[in-house]
Amino acid sequence: MSSNPEDSVTVVVIFCRNEYGSIYQGDTVIDIGANIGVFSLYAASKGADRIYAFEPNIESYKTLCENIKQNG
Repeated sequence: MSSNPEDSVTVVVIFCRNEYGSIYQGDTVIDIGANIGVFSLYAASKGADRIYAFEPNIESYKTLCENIKQNG
């Protein structure tokens, strides 16, 4: 998570409320505006084969990279 308190809301919306839709084993996901990578991590946890995450904000990108590193 970053220092933004809204990140916890994003986690709930994606992981608990499933508002970003369904991901299936073998899917390819393109995450444009990936922020810190919560949806990318969700897609990976659901079995997506390939995930392409793009984030232009350098601070969010750094957190995104750290999340990828920590979660494989």
